[in-house]
Amino acid sequence: MKARAFILILAVMGVVGIAAPASAETTPERRLLVTPIRTELSVDAGSAYKGALTLKNTGKTTLTVTLEAQAFDVTNQNYDYAFKPDAPINDWVNFTQPTVTLDPEQSYVAHYLVSVPIGAEPGGKYLSLFAAAQPDTDTGITSIERVGSLLYLTVPGAITKKGELLILKSPFITTNEINWSATIRNGGTAHFRTNYEQITKTLWNTTITSNKGSALILPASVRLIQGSADHPKWLGIYKVQYTFTLGDTGTHIQTRLFVYAPLAQLGPAAAILLLLIGGIVTLARRHAKLKKAKSN
Repeated sequence: MKARAFILILAVMGVVGIAAPASAETTPERRLLVTPIRTELSVDAGSAYKGALTLKNTGKTTLTVTLEAQAFDVTNQNYDYAFKPDAPINDWVNFTQPTVTLDPEQSYVAHYLVSVPIGAEPGGKYLSLFAAAQPDTDTGITSIERVGSLLYLTVPGAITKKGELLILKSPFITTNEINWSATIRNGGTAHFRTNYEQITKTLWNTTITSNKGSALILPASVRLIQGSADHPKWLGIYKVQYTFTLGDTGTHIQTRLFVYAPLAQLGPAAAILLLLIGGIVTLARRHAKLKKAKSN
């Protein structure tokens, strides 16, 4: 999927210097944007893929931009990125013009070629295509700002996408919206996209709300997915159904019961309940008295 969206400073760790002391009036504004933010592609071993990035200088000074590829991985269930500047697969990517100069408001289409070598191991390969705005000592800028576009590359072959739902947390009692989370593991060799849906229903299966989403799950990783849904209108007992697609594993469905107990409705509900209990107790006492009177 190619998303037509912009990302500004994908990797904060890409800043490798500090701007020299200068006033806000004398330091020119530097901004660099890249699109697409993400590309998913499949390339056979021994084949190549021709791609393109669009760079745009939205700042107020001319930028000298260098292009490079770095493999990346994720380090925890929140999917923080770890880049690998020395990974061998970095050499799979070659830019037609690795250095370009951009004037303010100028755009440039950077062409690149991904060449997958013969004998490459099947599975998922993950690269970030970085565009780095180089320092400009003439204006007092000594830092490097990087923006990136992510490549989710699959080398076809004997690949697996072993999805597993490890943990599903759903509230049993809530006074507001329904906040839930799911932890999903991919024990396979290639990424897959988990499509998930949350449906809130009455006990007689009338749908109240529904929410959908999706997330990429990289191989040999565990990802935390979080979501929320609007609460029902009235206090009561409801059920919520969760559906997750898990790659080769198929679709997983779970249903949980929960109690919606808004504070604003608890007081009146408690008063009504007390009245009902009081009425039942009064009727029971009257019935006991009548029964006793008849027996006498």
